[in-house]
Amino acid sequence: MKSKNFLISGTLGDCYIALRKLQDYAKTNILNESDFTVQYASNTFEHVEIVKKMFHYLSDMRLSDHVILFKNNLELKRNIDNFNGCFINHTWNGKINECEKKQTLEASILTNKISRRIEKRNKFFIALQLHTGKKNKNEKIIHYKFLNQIIDNLKDLNCTFYLYGTDTNFSKFIEKKAHIIDCVGKLKFEGWLNGLKQADFLITPEGFPLFFALDHGVRCISFYEYEYIFDRIPPHWR
Repeated sequence: MKSKNFLISGTLGDCYIALRKLQDYAKTNILNESDFTVQYASNTFEHVEIVKKMFHYLSDMRLSDHVILFKNNLELKRNIDNFNGCFINHTWNGKINECEKKQTLEASILTNKISRRIEKRNKFFIALQLHTGKKNKNEKIIHYKFLNQIIDNLKDLNCTFYLYGTDTNFSKFIEKKAHIIDCVGKLKFEGWLNGLKQADFLITPEGFPLFFALDHGVRCISFYEYEYIFDRIPPHWR
């Protein structure tokens, strides 16, 4: 009998990887997503509502209202061992592999990569995700000076920049012009997802926006802190 009870854990990005693995599992085994019950384990209540929204908009699975809280990894492992079902981790193949090395990327190099694609198009839509993660927790930010340099380097090409995020303290440092659309703090969850899907290119710190955009075929450049990010991105997304 195939399992229909699952446990997931982690950030919004972690849970998106787990969600897509569960959807692949359902498709491969000809199972209905609506028959799945998914429970969320976390060391904080902060991610609960956004994870619920993601499951609501992107799947037919039922995310349990009961959240398993844990204080540390040892306590999480104990919950996983005692769980009556399957724990879904957030690496694409369930394993930790040797990761690629970090590279430093200058704004000029990045804009050269993008401009070669823009020149072949009449219009180009570039999404800039200003920050990911939770404030004072796992937040990752692209410095506004770097983003302003990218925008300035591409000023002679016909592209529109859309700024995404929730904290207006970041967007106020981006110089506002006609081809820069500030969506920070103005969109509902589904509006943000639609914007990411429609982008021709996304520049973002690592996290959910990167995984979601790659999954929908959007070209991305991401800035990451830990090399194991490559274990979380399935080869067919790259």
